[in-house]
Amino acid sequence: MESLQGCWTALITPFEENGRLDLEGLRKNVLYQIECGVNLLPTGTTGESPT
Repeated sequence: MESLQGCWTALITPFEENGRLDLEGLRKNVLYQIECGVNLLPTGTTGESPT
């Protein structure tokens, strides 16, 4: 297994005000990070959970 290198971020899951998944917001976020040379971790976590 290769070790991970470079900059990696855990993706957020954007939602619309009505609670539906914001697919356009997610697409924009993914494309922006790719353009900036950031690697993506779609199953990651920011470590923030509701309390």
